[in-house]
Amino acid sequence: SNPQPATGMDEAAASGGVRELHTYAGLTPQLVGKLGRAGFTTKDDVLRMQGITALAQEAGVTFEEARLVFQVVRGAPNRFQEALGGRTALELLSQEAARVGISTMSPAIDQMLHGGIPLGKLTEFCGVPGIGKTQFGCVLDLSGS
Repeated sequence: SNPQPATGMDEAAASGGVRELHTYAGLTPQLVGKLGRAGFTTKDDVLRMQGITALAQEAGVTFEEARLVFQVVRGAPNRFQEALGGRTALELLSQEAARVGISTMSPAIDQMLHGGIPLGKLTEFCGVPGIGKTQFGCVLDLSGS
């Protein structure tokens, strides 16, 4: 038996050749086993298929498993990465912290809102009738014009 190199890739993959499916971190050993029993052991084996449905039928895996295999071997983002626009949580947090809010012209309210009304967000002001919500909205509208 030939041990795996420290990079987690087999020798063929490391030298630019065919990459074995077991070297992909996103594929479970159980899924790699199912694929292997159906004759799919390399990235090229998977990419020869004419789509997700064909892979699912040929390999005897679910549609979701076949979709995952295609995503992993192609390096495509998963649903969560797509929803985040390919950004990491740290990038999103940094972007959020860098946002400048619209001043309410009231230091106390700006402090409660952590710098004013956030741009790109929906902010709702609620309260009992007659408390000044409409007046506050009109002042904000005029100050932004």
